[in-house]
Amino acid sequence: MAYAKNLVCSLQQDPLIGEYAQQLKFYPMTTRESSVHMGRITAVMESGVFFETTGLPKIHPDEDRVMICGSMAMLKDCARMCESFGLVEGTNNASAPSCCRVRFCKVREEL
Repeated sequence: MAYAKNLVCSLQQDPLIGEYAQQLKFYPMTTRESSVHMGRITAVMESGVFFETTGLPKIHPDEDRVMICGSMAMLKDCARMCESFGLVEGTNNASAPSCCRVRFCKVREEL
């Protein structure tokens, strides 16, 4: 998590996106290790805790877009969550007004 925090902080000095870095929220969560925010991101978003904690408004189909990349189980959970917020999954051929693009990325097994 320290690497992720350092990466997010370093974006403020990035010449291409530095001016937008203040819009980025770092919300570290774990499912196994003990941390301030524990659990699944889908659960804290659906419960509203994520939005209360970060001060961000809930996802709205007129204003937000989502792209998901991860394991099949995570994709299913996130796609279901996005649908609960009113987003509709689009495709390369037919983009939806509020789209939730889902891509599968193979997760490398730990050695």
